[in-house]
Amino acid sequence: MRVSNLIGRGEPVAQVQICRGFGDKDWDELGKRLVRGDATQPNERDWQRAVEIFERRMRERFFLCIEDLEKVRTQDYVPVPDEPNPDRRLPEESITTGFAIMALCCLLIDTLQFFRAGAPTWTPPERCPRPENCANPLPGTGKAFIKFLTECLSFEEKDAKKFYSGIRNGILHQAETRGWVVRRDKPENRVVACEVEPCILNRIFFCNALRTWFNCYVNQLRDPKEINLRRYFASGMKHVLDRCRNLN
Repeated sequence: MRVSNLIGRGEPVAQVQICRGFGDKDWDELGKRLVRGDATQPNERDWQRAVEIFERRMRERFFLCIEDLEKVRTQDYVPVPDEPNPDRRLPEESITTGFAIMALCCLLIDTLQFFRAGAPTWTPPERCPRPENCANPLPGTGKAFIKFLTECLSFEEKDAKKFYSGIRNGILHQAETRGWVVRRDKPENRVVACEVEPCILNRIFFCNALRTWFNCYVNQLRDPKEINLRRYFASGMKHVLDRCRNLN
């Protein structure tokens, strides 16, 4: 969300864009009509506009990218024989999109859980016991991610913990999955299979489940009866704006 600083060149400073064409000052004015103090306001036209902006932001940053990657033609998965052969003939070079798709999905889950809870998934300690590690997030990050998988995507808790450790942390910290195989066609008719190692994730089913949940969440935000959900959402957006302004 950071923009170039145009001060000193005789040009106006652009707004930080929440989504393409809608800036942070625009949101400030809109936000005043959504919540006052701790009370959500019954301004339905403004709430529908706020949800529209949020939906555009999520689509531009995540869903449209995932959808474009899903359209890329890739070769079918062919296992390499167990017998070692350093002179093995390589197949024709092709794009593999599963890794990039899952990286985006993990970032998306962190983001959606943030808005769903209305607060960051971690907070810095009041007094750091180990100064060399004081910038590291607390374990609350993992709990929040696992909470999303179990409550929103119907994961078993044990499978959600394995996903967080092996896929989310593996991709974001080591650029690899640990103890998981990500496939387009396996397991059949379900998202995940962890009965034996390695665990298998059907990324087609997983992405579809994530889209379905997001659409339901957006519809809930459009419902004036969802007062708490709207309050958490507005709090989350305010936090995002405050953080990005501190970086400019």
